Amino acid sequence: MSFNDIPKIEDADWYIDLAFSRAKKQSSMVKSEVRGPRLEKVKRG
Repeated sequence: MSFNDIPKIEDADWYIDLAFSRAKKQSSMVKSEVRGPRLEKVKRG
């Protein structure tokens, strides 16, 4: 990765959007993993 690949300050919004979309994907994956067992427990209860 060269220095030119680092986003400039005006590109910070794009960079933040990228980070947010990655975090959303990860959190949604975690939520689906957590949700499964919980729903099973609720259905049985």
